[in-house]
Amino acid sequence: MTTATRAPRRTYALEDHMCRVCGGRIMRCVSGGGPTGGGNPIYECSGCGASRAAMGPSDLCWCGFAHRGQDDFAYECLPFSILKERPYLRDAFLACGCDPDSRRAVIGIVLVRDLRNATRAAESAP
Repeated sequence: MTTATRAPRRTYALEDHMCRVCGGRIMRCVSGGGPTGGGNPIYECSGCGASRAAMGPSDLCWCGFAHRGQDDFAYECLPFSILKERPYLRDAFLACGCDPDSRRAVIGIVLVRDLRNATRAAESAP
């Protein structure tokens, strides 16, 4: 007679990050399978299932990703809810093809350069 062992049931918390592969929401395992023995939590995409044990979700999400030799064009994940307090970032989301008015999406990406420029412009406006 063989006995099957069940994998522990995992509980996840949603992160404000978007998967680089499929655009799905990144989740952080909070019980049942993480953190790993080294102390790093497990991050997993809710869409494609890609997962990593890491110090943060940036192994799976757009944060800090830049095309080779284009460091000025690094990305950052942000929730659309930030537009309530910083409406001037709307164009930065749209420039990356993220629609803040979409009823399905709650997270988008912006270029760090656009984020920095829009913030400077808003702070220097009369």
